[in-house]
Amino acid sequence: MDFLSEAATFQCNQGASIITFKDSSKAKFNGASLLTTGASLKTKIGICAILTAMSQGAPQPCKCQLTAWTAFDPTKTSSGNSLLTSQSKNFCSVGGVISVQQSGVFGHITN
Repeated sequence: MDFLSEAATFQCNQGASIITFKDSSKAKFNGASLLTTGASLKTKIGICAILTAMSQGAPQPCKCQLTAWTAFDPTKTSSGNSLLTSQSKNFCSVGGVISVQQSGVFGHITN
């Protein structure tokens, strides 16, 4: 199974162009920090189509608020949080689905 590093980038299906995460977990592979379900937003850049529609077309910046991760590996954990995989997704409280754009994948981790 492929896991994600902090180098991974994500995209919201509602138009935010780049979303990145940081993680305080101690999970590392080849010296790089891995992302877990405890990851928090690092950056969010772009215009949110849902918020723009709600404001009658005036472009609104992404105000991403995460709700829940799906498609993580519950058998691999760090600091009580499961490692995220290249299939992981999260949901924005505004209504978008956030999925992996560039994985920063390190390959199959078995330990």
